Amino acid sequence: MAGSEKISSPNDGGRQMSLNGRSSSENASDALTVEVTKGERLGRAIELICTQFPEEHREDHFRFLSSHLRRAPPGTSGVLHVERQGRLVAAVMWTIYPGKIAILSVPGIESASDLPVVSTLCRAVVERLSATTTEMIFTSLTEKQSPFVEPLQASGFEYLTRLIYLAALSSDFPKEPPSTPYHFVLPHQVSQLRFTEIVEATYQGTLDCPQLNGMRQTSDVLASYRATSPYSPDLWFAVMHGDRAVGCLILADHAETNQMELVYMGLVPSERGQGRGADVVRHAQWLAQCRGRDALLLAVDTGNYPAIKTYQRLGFRQLEERVVYVCSLRRG
Repeated sequence: MAGSEKISSPNDGGRQMSLNGRSSSENASDALTVEVTKGERLGRAIELICTQFPEEHREDHFRFLSSHLRRAPPGTSGVLHVERQGRLVAAVMWTIYPGKIAILSVPGIESASDLPVVSTLCRAVVERLSATTTEMIFTSLTEKQSPFVEPLQASGFEYLTRLIYLAALSSDFPKEPPSTPYHFVLPHQVSQLRFTEIVEATYQGTLDCPQLNGMRQTSDVLASYRATSPYSPDLWFAVMHGDRAVGCLILADHAETNQMELVYMGLVPSERGQGRGADVVRHAQWLAQCRGRDALLLAVDTGNYPAIKTYQRLGFRQLEERVVYVCSLRRG
């Protein structure tokens, strides 16, 4: 097909392969092929992916995803689709980020009858990313997108955790600097190496995605934070209690939507259970207030009950809940 790159199995002699195991030339009437989406088909593929969003938001997501593909460095993002008799029936987008991770979009399908092809589509992405330095692929689903769970699992994804997404509005922000025993310093004031060690110390006994402990280097995690959210170096902090480093706070400023994001915060074990996490969150709200932002957003593991209670007490309200799945490509 003009404008598309066919994906062939290493041992199929270069033939275009159908999802039923035959080359497309063997039965042209029902052959399904997986292709890298290019040219004029890209718009239709993105439209399919956007069907997973509420109808009133699809146009905005279409523009965002189209812009994302244009701006992504070569080889770091793309779309794969499944085609039947010249019709595009399923599509998915992938993006590789620093920190050896990739993000997979929720697949888009033309109709419910096309659901069975999703596992083959996702396996093609996994195979493609296995040839890169990517070590982990993440994706997340809402409850309405649960039909995709089985195809994802069939392509190598496993359940990781369940996240709730929360937001505090500007009306909940403090109007003056909060009183706290902590002070907040930029990473270069403690050295980048020391900052990485501080972040790592906050993972001990954490209730936020504990399954990931030990699976990724902290330096890779920080690289992902810089790449997947607008990097705001003046909003990364080591949390100090006197001359002791006791935690970290990482924020991102989304000026285009007039919102701020709490990317990660953590305290070392000795500082927990004393209500001091609220001091860190309150400081984040104060910084959002100083920049005139409308909201402060964050995601938290549903198993992190103490943090959820703290967020609720500080005015955060739930926006949605998503289930996170991961496919590990780690070698050895």
